[in-house]
Amino acid sequence: MPTTSPPGTAAGSPATDNMTGTSTPGVVMIATNTHKTSSKCLALPEQLPYPTNMIPLDAPIMPPRGSKKRTAMEMGNSSPAGADDDDDLDPSEQAAIEKRMRNTISARKSRARKAAKLELLEHEVNKLAAERDQLQRQCEGMKMDLILAHRRIAELSAHAAHAAAASSAAAVAGKVSGVATPATPAVVPPPLLGMPGGALPSQPF
Repeated sequence: MPTTSPPGTAAGSPATDNMTGTSTPGVVMIATNTHKTSSKCLALPEQLPYPTNMIPLDAPIMPPRGSKKRTAMEMGNSSPAGADDDDDLDPSEQAAIEKRMRNTISARKSRARKAAKLELLEHEVNKLAAERDQLQRQCEGMKMDLILAHRRIAELSAHAAHAAAASSAAAVAGKVSGVATPATPAVVPPPLLGMPGGALPSQPF
């Protein structure tokens, strides 16, 4: 079916976004922001790949509804008499067609830009959500380590206080009786249950 190709782009040829000034073989890049962009996200790259599920920039543009070409295409007649001849168009009609072509290309770029931004942001959200879950698991492990450490400190403090009280009582009793009290041997506190040797558990990071 005869259709109209965008200005400066041949149908079927690799498309290039003229706003970027660059092209990647096999991948069309589109500028993330334009001079009309109201709010710009500095975290986004300057260029984004053109979404593959969007209409390509070099896709043929359908003629306007009601035109001879559009009517002939809808009726299945690919070459009606005079339908494919643009030489008989006056300057105003030709200007209107060119304006419509520019507007169509601009609309395609705008929709593709929004879709590319959304796709990138969704990917970043999923990535950050996975990192958040991992950090939450690490935080829970650190909290458990802290609880065990506090329990261990409380046990050691209680054991030291008990030993000090026993030693003091023995010293007082020795002074009263006049008998020298032998030095109280250092008592090693038992390790916390589930922690061999009293070592604090380590949380891998």
